[in-house]
Amino acid sequence: NTMTKTRNKLKIMGLVLALVMMVSLLGLFSLTASAAAAADFTVTIDTGESVTLKDTDADGYYDIGTADELYAFAAAVNSENTDINGELTANIVVNENVLTADGTLNGDGSTFRAWTPIGNEEFQFYSTFDGDGHTVSGLYFNNSYTGEVGLFGSLGTSATIQDVRLVNSYILGQQKVGGIVGNNGSAGKITNCYN
Repeated sequence: NTMTKTRNKLKIMGLVLALVMMVSLLGLFSLTASAAAAADFTVTIDTGESVTLKDTDADGYYDIGTADELYAFAAAVNSENTDINGELTANIVVNENVLTADGTLNGDGSTFRAWTPIGNEEFQFYSTFDGDGHTVSGLYFNNSYTGEVGLFGSLGTSATIQDVRLVNSYILGQQKVGGIVGNNGSAGKITNCYN
């Protein structure tokens, strides 16, 4: 009978120890998930304003839900931060009525906010951009002396662009021009996108 009580105590102690270990491991996993969150990142955009990119859901992707945040993401990548991730959280309209009904440029473009592609020859984009099925509309780029232009200018080998749609946009350049990506010579991965 004493032996049975000792065994029961050992079983209970073993269960308590296992429970403590599971709780500790769960705490470790939550610390690991928090560590993956991207730190806030502040850049100056084309308007001269400072914009802070945030990873509000702590998934390692900067949340992009406005035109200013899209410009901030481009500015961050184009200033040597080529390995940051971004995700669209909403449809973004940069300019309205960029194209006429027949698909030509509406006017001379002087009233449109000009676009600077994400990534370039010097600083190729190397990370992941997830459009999450959203659209970017109204991009305007018009410089026949510049190459590597599109929503993205140039991709590196490990780049992934997925689930983004580009509509009602005007992009004109010298060479390596595309809607989603101008230069993908490094064989980045582009999936489920359209222009």
